[in-house]
Amino acid sequence: MMKKYYILSKNTTVESYQSIFNSFELKDIEIVSYDRAVNHVFVDNIVSSKDSLILFIPTILDPFNAYSYDGVEYALKYYCHFVSIKKEDFQIILLGIEDESAFWKHCEYSSFLRCPHVSYLKNNVYPIKEYLTHIESVVFDMDWTYCIERLKHVNVKKPASYKTHHSITNEWSIYRWSKYLGIENIAIQRDIEEFLYFNYLKAIYPESKINDPKSFYIAEKGKVLLIDDEVGKGWDTFFKSLFENSPDITFDSIGENFKTLSQKEIVDQTTTKLETFDPDLVLLDLRLHDEDFDTTKKASELTGTIIFDVIKEKINKGIQIVVFSASNKVWNYLPFASDGVVLKESPENSMKLNYTQECISNLRKTIENCLKRKILKVFYSKIERVENLILNSNCFEDKTEEIVGGLEIAFDLLTRGVDENEYFSYSYLQLFLVIEEYAKLSSVFDIADNDVYLCNKEKRYRILKDKKQIGNGKMYSYDSVLSYDSPKKHFVFNRDSYDTRFIETNFRISALLIFKYNFNESSEKGWDIICENRNTKAAHPKQEKITTEDIHQILDFMIFFFDENNVNWRPISDAFHERSIEDGITLLQEKYCNL
Repeated sequence: MMKKYYILSKNTTVESYQSIFNSFELKDIEIVSYDRAVNHVFVDNIVSSKDSLILFIPTILDPFNAYSYDGVEYALKYYCHFVSIKKEDFQIILLGIEDESAFWKHCEYSSFLRCPHVSYLKNNVYPIKEYLTHIESVVFDMDWTYCIERLKHVNVKKPASYKTHHSITNEWSIYRWSKYLGIENIAIQRDIEEFLYFNYLKAIYPESKINDPKSFYIAEKGKVLLIDDEVGKGWDTFFKSLFENSPDITFDSIGENFKTLSQKEIVDQTTTKLETFDPDLVLLDLRLHDEDFDTTKKASELTGTIIFDVIKEKINKGIQIVVFSASNKVWNYLPFASDGVVLKESPENSMKLNYTQECISNLRKTIENCLKRKILKVFYSKIERVENLILNSNCFEDKTEEIVGGLEIAFDLLTRGVDENEYFSYSYLQLFLVIEEYAKLSSVFDIADNDVYLCNKEKRYRILKDKKQIGNGKMYSYDSVLSYDSPKKHFVFNRDSYDTRFIETNFRISALLIFKYNFNESSEKGWDIICENRNTKAAHPKQEKITTEDIHQILDFMIFFFDENNVNWRPISDAFHERSIEDGITLLQEKYCNL
């Protein structure tokens, strides 16, 4: 294999180097003027070369700063790149203006000389010529484990231009995950490849095997919104590429202009986006404003936390929120992470083998699980509607607060029921209890000694009359305006007897459906099925379990039942005639005369 020699120099020394090396009887020597502005072109050419490479790089390239050692950093960047791509046929020779002992003393990265395939020469023609005369004896074998261990001891510093570890983690994670999935053209790709620090990270933490973004397929449907101040650096591109092979997922993002906004403006813009896009899942970074990096700030004061509260308290509690954070202390922000957490990959975590693969796997699993739970958004919308109907009508009067609390409990149980079905049963019973509590109100049913009245403000519908005890037990018989159809398991509008120990919920609600809402039978709106589900699936489950369809059915029933616009009272003549005063006196006489 051919050897290619490069000598990097300052602009002012190109000609002098050229004249010196013209006298050498070596081919393939190229003298390159260092120019930071166009250097990436040279870098691209050299790293793609299949030749064995010998690089002579001055330790100082800045003519105005003799202690900058910028050439050493430049050489380190090359070295790190060669290590990251496992190119072993190279040598780097640092050309210094001082003795090697002085270099060790003054250069911050002098331990670079302990790395294999790195040498130090005085920057003049004779040591260089001497080295080149023995170049054929250079050995290119590399022990990569030893090489990486030596490189770690160089301890390259983080760039001073990065204010926080948060920013470094964001960019490293974007780059690392994109590389793993083969996603190209992210916004920060060139910038990262230019920074020594990121090249250093790539070298000491080798990348996982490149995967195929097509393997990141999510079968679930839904809308995903990313809220992150680093959207423009590549997260938007990353997620769009990620979801290209999941056609049932609609993705959008916000955050590109957050750096120019106040905290209130960020919250306001995000709220508008949430309302218009209507996501099922939100990927939320908690630190979205510069003030969020103030270590004295409480978790509740972070911009992302405020947005979390807006979503859960003002928009829809059922929207899934995954905390998408660069902080390894994200667990301090629970319960904000209750729906899920995805940690961005920080450099210190990359030392773990296959950590990138684990991150991508966790991202996929978390998104899938949350989209499976998107039904909670629909459930919450319906529960909220029931709550508003109850509040507007004030039908529960002084029990309203208790009933609303019961609805909130029902939703909390539903959130657990998505993963543990038994909680669907508990939620179903809680929702049924709200209906039951309404039917027990004295303002709805007035139970006299021998009669039962259904109340319509100033009117009363006499639906049961002439209570009689059956035998010596606790059973009673009434004359009823409703008849129970046993085969069909529901009540119909038809006069009959009603035998019971107490006025049960099924009869009460059936009477309301037939008289208040003017149906001919109580199976309307699925009440017969709701009663059956309550008894056989929820309260006393056997084989069948409460399903999402069952939850939808009872919520839809409640939306109809508590909506005053649906009220359509029957003529009062359809009930029994009110007892006359004379009849009342007669009954009293009979009652007390028998004592």
